[in-house]
Amino acid sequence: MSPSPGSSGTPRQPLRMCCGDSAAPPTGGPGRPREPSRTTDQNEGNDVELHRNDNQTEHVLTASGTIGIAELPELRTRLLEAIDGGDFDLLLDARQVSAFDDAALPALTAGRSRAKYLRRHIVVLDGEGGAVSASLRRSGLRFRFPVYADASAAREGLAAQRADLAARSFGRTAASEPRQPAV
Repeated sequence: MSPSPGSSGTPRQPLRMCCGDSAAPPTGGPGRPREPSRTTDQNEGNDVELHRNDNQTEHVLTASGTIGIAELPELRTRLLEAIDGGDFDLLLDARQVSAFDDAALPALTAGRSRAKYLRRHIVVLDGEGGAVSASLRRSGLRFRFPVYADASAAREGLAAQRADLAARSFGRTAASEPRQPAV
């Protein structure tokens, strides 16, 4: 099988999204426990596990392996669930992603659109040479997704962004509370 456009050409590894390093136990929202979802990549037969971790200040998705077009629907769903799941920003930890197919970018843009609508942010944790960061650069979307080296840098960057926004909107009468998703 030849690699798809935008992929690194390396053999596919299963996509694994798991809990961050927070001590808070994952929950599925009001009254329901969160279960990891399992899907099978039809082309490769690899199991795909997606987990979400929430703590008191953010949602964290940690991804590892290869992310391609086959993972797009589940990745999109999990990103949207994380954004809708509370009044927190989303950190997508992509430092362990070995390859990211440009065809999976619509999942990130869907998450960004929802986050922006709800007045929240989605940021990517990745190195400058990381697979997701490289894909964002190739596609011209790098300026839409802040990329930080680690979670502490992301928290500092988000705090600075909020302070800048508050300084620019001083005196405005716009609602300061995040919008709630339609049910």
